[in-house]
Amino acid sequence: MARKRKTRELPSILSIFIDPLFGAFGAFLFIFLMVILMIGVAGTKPIINTQRLPNGTTGENYELWLSAQGGTGDYHWALLPGQNLPGNMTLDTKGYLQGIPELNDEDESEEEFTFEVELTALKLQTKNPEDSKTRIKYKLLVLGESEVDLTEIQPVRILTQSPLPNAIIGEYYNVTLAATGGVPPYRWRCTEELPGDLTLDSKTGRITGYTYDDMEEEEFVFQVTDSRPQRTNEKRDTRSFEFSIHFPSEEEYRPQRTPPEILTTNLPDAVVNQYYNLSLAASGGNGNYQWKMAGTLPDGLGFSDGRIFGIPKQLTDKETNLTVQCQSQGYKKTIEYTLAVAESQKLPPLKSPKWFVLGIIFVISWLIKTLWKNYCFKEAAK
Repeated sequence: MARKRKTRELPSILSIFIDPLFGAFGAFLFIFLMVILMIGVAGTKPIINTQRLPNGTTGENYELWLSAQGGTGDYHWALLPGQNLPGNMTLDTKGYLQGIPELNDEDESEEEFTFEVELTALKLQTKNPEDSKTRIKYKLLVLGESEVDLTEIQPVRILTQSPLPNAIIGEYYNVTLAATGGVPPYRWRCTEELPGDLTLDSKTGRITGYTYDDMEEEEFVFQVTDSRPQRTNEKRDTRSFEFSIHFPSEEEYRPQRTPPEILTTNLPDAVVNQYYNLSLAASGGNGNYQWKMAGTLPDGLGFSDGRIFGIPKQLTDKETNLTVQCQSQGYKKTIEYTLAVAESQKLPPLKSPKWFVLGIIFVISWLIKTLWKNYCFKEAAK
């Protein structure tokens, strides 16, 4: 009997040493993670992620968002005093670098510009103000227009022959003009206004849109120009095209045509400094929609092919009124929208992943302690 009493007392003796050990271990983990959380709340010195800049080209628009991490996430970007950007390029306080670079010496084929940028974490609380700032020196290579030997370049010529395919009222028209020779890319233009809603893409030579009135065969003059910087008669070509518009015949008529219906009835609010991406939805027609928008979007947002996208840069005092039109098979549908830019909502601290990790560590500690005590009881009972 005495032996059994000693065996049962063994776990309680071990617990005298194990309980304080696990208690101290849990307290150490708690203090350690609280220190990490305090450091995380206070923030760390910001780090610039954008280490290199892509090359720029003279006469072409340059756009780049500089990125960073650390600190509080509320950043202020600025050029250091005495630093200059090439051409008319600018850097705003949000880190948006844009503009058209230019060479100081037009005779040079390329030029490298060096400038220094300072990043400041505005809400970072530090004893030394310099701990909230970091700097980086950038090198931007600007390429000039390449020299072209005119003797080796063929004159630019329009390949498409007249007449153009006739347009049918209410049917979508899609014809692309072709050219050869010269130095691509080409620029297209029409000397007269095209009928209906037909438009000419100056970069691709594509004629698209709808026509609404019949028209006897008329001539339209199109011109293509290549990218050679030198002035020469061989860098452009002009050609007249015959073109007519008529109502659909019985064979061409499509009775299943229906007007489009815009399914997106309202726009969710955008959030300042967060990427916004929304594609408008529609039904009906032939599934090929052309979108137009009237109104001014908030700064930083753009509209293309029924999609609103971009990063709004500032809050709006009131909602922006927008009018969107959808076209398909000659039918049009219009809808009114309002769009506001709201302030970003920060999540409560308790939802931070750090608290989740803290809870997991305490659960694991408790499981280890329980398993150890059960093991001691089993060993003592043997």
